[in-house]
Order: sequence, then C-alpha cells, then structure tokens
Amino acid sequence: MRRGREWVESQTHLGAEIVVGDRVITPQSQSLSIIGPHGGWAWNRPVAILVRQGKETKRIPIVDVTRLAQLALFGASILAVGLAFIAKRSR
Repeated sequence: MRRGREWVESQTHLGAEIVVGDRVITPQSQSLSIIGPHGGWAWNRPVAILVRQGKETKRIPIVDVTRLAQLALFGASILAVGLAFIAKRSR
C-alpha cells in the first residue's frame, strides 16, 4: 500500500511536435493520477499550445469553458441547497 503523497501524482506532458512552415507547434497537457489499493483514477486535460518560431516561444493557454460552466453550476447548486436549508430552518 502506498503512503503519504505517493498515491497522488500530477505531471505536465508535451505532445509530439508539429512543424507548420517555420513554426513548431507543441501541445501541452496535464494529468492527475490517484492510485489506491483497489484501483486508480486518472484525469487528463489540455493546458496550452507552445508555438516556437525561430528563437522565440509563445505559450497560448487553452481555456476550458465547459469546466468553468460545470464549476459555476456546481457552485449555484450548493448555493441553492444552502438557501433552501436556511429557509426551512427559519420557518
């Protein structure tokens, strides 16, 4: 059995380089792995695109709009449950 932080691992990965004209484009992703005694869970997500042109490299972040919407819905549901609980207790 793993102990401490050994069961949680977060890494940043670089994908295969793609050459387009004089630019080299490299996708960048992030992974989170949780390994337990009876199995594990992994979550991967794109983070950015690295664009290298000559000696200059630009990092273009990827904004996950779906994840932001899910977090907003989760927050709204927690708020609704809290307000319902407060309304019920005040009666």
